[in-house]
Amino acid sequence: MGRTSAYIQPPGATPDATTRDRTARPSSSFLRKLRALARALATAACLVMPAHAFAAEITGIEIAPGFGLITVSGQIIAGDAQRFSAIARKYPGATVRLTSPGGELEPALAIGTQIAAKRYATSVAPSSLCASACALIWLAGTPRIMSADSLIVFHASYRLETDGRRVLSERGIGRVRQYLARLRLPAAALSFAAQDTTGRTPEESLARLTPEKARSLGLAVDIHRAPMAGAPFPERPRMR
Repeated sequence: MGRTSAYIQPPGATPDATTRDRTARPSSSFLRKLRALARALATAACLVMPAHAFAAEITGIEIAPGFGLITVSGQIIAGDAQRFSAIARKYPGATVRLTSPGGELEPALAIGTQIAAKRYATSVAPSSLCASACALIWLAGTPRIMSADSLIVFHASYRLETDGRRVLSERGIGRVRQYLARLRLPAAALSFAAQDTTGRTPEESLARLTPEKARSLGLAVDIHRAPMAGAPFPERPRMR
């Protein structure tokens, strides 16, 4: 049996100043970014995730009585769902700000399930990357907040065999579809997020969610303009 790794972190895909500059330019820059992600995924698929992989950085601050701003940044690995839960129990309401190239599938689904149950908002800031497992977490938000420059990317679930081959993971795809069904996504949005089209490689299944694409899928999202440099995103987190 091969090692199951439905969502693998692209090495070096964490946004930096260069990434932000490219993301700010439409069309050709977006294509370059997707090609870079495809190359990174191809590289990652040849590697076994090390046992000492760093967990995501998960922090929370209270910005109003009973309301928090929770930040999740970095690779999602085993144990992160428990760490998220320990922070989330402090806040009846919260906005979860996401910046992550992805990571392990099961912890991501567990975090998303918690967010959906608590009806937390989720957000991806302008020029920030939220890919694969991170994008699945973002979908759990009420509301889902993004800007036109947010880089939210989905791809098909696959497993890594011991000989380095990547094959679509039926189990992973099934787990993703069950999770998305519990979120009550429209059928078109569910299919887009699962990206389980037969015959495509993980690289070929990379797909960015734009505000226009969200509208065409019937996916409810809140579109916010990019704030001034250094300002939080969203500037006024949604409070119940």
